[in-house]
Amino acid sequence: MDPGESLKWRTAQGFIVVLFGAAYQNVTRLIGNLIMTRLLFPEAFGLMLIVNLVIYAISMLSEAGIRAAVIVHDKGQDREFIDTAWTLLVIRGALLCLITCALAYPISEAYDEPILFPMILAVSLSALIRGFSSPNEFLYDRDVKKVRIIILEAMAQTGSLIFTITWLWFYPSIWALVGMGIFASSVYAVFSYVLFEGQRPSLYFDRKTAFEIIHFGKWILFSSALTFLGSQGDKLIVSNWISTAELGLFSIAIGLAKIPEALSGTLCWKLLLPVYSELRIKNTGQLSKQVMKVELLLFLVCAPFIFGMTLFGVQLIDFMYDDRYLGAGWMLQILALGTIFTAFNETQIALMIAHTHSFRSTVFQASRVALLLLSLGIGGALYGFVGLVYAISIAPALFYVILVIFNMPYYKTSPLVQISGIILLLLVVGIGWNTIGWPGFS
Repeated sequence: MDPGESLKWRTAQGFIVVLFGAAYQNVTRLIGNLIMTRLLFPEAFGLMLIVNLVIYAISMLSEAGIRAAVIVHDKGQDREFIDTAWTLLVIRGALLCLITCALAYPISEAYDEPILFPMILAVSLSALIRGFSSPNEFLYDRDVKKVRIIILEAMAQTGSLIFTITWLWFYPSIWALVGMGIFASSVYAVFSYVLFEGQRPSLYFDRKTAFEIIHFGKWILFSSALTFLGSQGDKLIVSNWISTAELGLFSIAIGLAKIPEALSGTLCWKLLLPVYSELRIKNTGQLSKQVMKVELLLFLVCAPFIFGMTLFGVQLIDFMYDDRYLGAGWMLQILALGTIFTAFNETQIALMIAHTHSFRSTVFQASRVALLLLSLGIGGALYGFVGLVYAISIAPALFYVILVIFNMPYYKTSPLVQISGIILLLLVVGIGWNTIGWPGFS
């Protein structure tokens, strides 16, 4: 089997595995969410949204481009490179744990919620624990071998969900949600050494290798911070706009709306980045065609979910949750519309990283944050909280247009099919809303 066919087979196999894993994670998360909403109160999910912002920030900054460096670097399989990368991850995890602890009290004061202080202190352990995970996972990622990675993620998620529901069943408390993240990180770190074969890592620091990783990752680190602001900045602003109970409803709505986005992000960073990187290194001339196929496939997969949630979001919430959560319905209708653009944005950013244009991706992440803040500012000023929700869906659409224009050098054909499909989707949703009433205003 020639290398091209080998990559094609590994990509097809990896796509099936990653897609199944993403579907399993989202279904499991949804089932857990449905159970936990019946054991807890909306305010608890509002508080956990704030804590989860901290968790997400930790996860975005914990690698600082180290995983991407192992995947795309020519020496990524060398033992010295791997051990140096792992040492940097351990150091990064410890530093992030300390920084999070230092920020816990100011965050609790900013939100006037004293309970956030001990909650964030506890959550900070996740970064420290996850930093000790086996770096051999990156080698499996590099070779597009996804089965064991998906199994490990499923083990961590399923185990932590069972742990949390058991806790809530016998002692309903928001601390069960805090323990969920710590338990998941512990399971992931321990079993990463069981599932990923290869030499055990050791603390090792090669100055030249570390410089290469840091030089590559310095823009990834900054880009990760911007990615956090671009993808979670809406929650940061909304969390200061409404009550904790309303924030809990928003958390339910955005969690459902982002299911297609989560699928896209998983495919891009766990499958497409190593595939794009290998195609670039081999210079097969297939990269632009691959990107076009991926975007078209994402549209076909995501469109049914988008239609369902944008047109029947209220009925969906009414069917799935009790009366305390009905206010999330109109939010779901609006938020779901923006996920199709966010899904495509992930493929564009992965394409830049695969070309080792980490600085360029950082610049575009900065523009993403600027567009989000501009949209939120205008939406909030004109229509209050309802305007903020609409702005969250509008910003990704504007960002996608910019990305497509500036990524055109990577394409050999025009992405008019995808753009035409998106315009058609917007028209259908607009006609539907005009018939049933615009969410938030009817």
